[in-house]
Amino acid sequence: EDCDCLAALSFSKLSFSISSLSDDGLKYVLTLIKSREKITRKYAATALRNLSASSEEKDAFFKLGIPGLMTEVLSDKEKDLDVLAAATLSSLSCSNRITDRFLDSGILHTVIRSISSATVELKSQIAAIFANLSEHLECRPIMISHAVVKAIDALSAVDHGD
Repeated sequence: EDCDCLAALSFSKLSFSISSLSDDGLKYVLTLIKSREKITRKYAATALRNLSASSEEKDAFFKLGIPGLMTEVLSDKEKDLDVLAAATLSSLSCSNRITDRFLDSGILHTVIRSISSATVELKSQIAAIFANLSEHLECRPIMISHAVVKAIDALSAVDHGD
């Protein structure tokens, strides 16, 4: 457990300085995000967020099922991890690969369900996901049929603490 936590911490720190990771490295990070230890999961999710944001080539993320895993993490509503998962989805939603089996992916359903209990930070990531997805013509009809316009309206109801 300590070794996994330290490995996840290392990946999270190094992910700021590297633009890609081998498939085996990504697979190892995926095992770490499934750890029983919350801190290990958080470090692994941080590494995935950073790597997905900095990586120009996102095919490996899709090949390894990372969007689906991030959707699962987001649906678990685990504080701290939900924002990291949404940020990873936001980065990956820029890729044309996001349109592969988009309707079956569960991304929209999970993201929309997360809005009602979302923090301002999570709502910001959700808005970015919607913006990126709307760039893909193939996603637009699916987004409309899944009431994303209503969801965007719900996002605008952000309490700024005034």
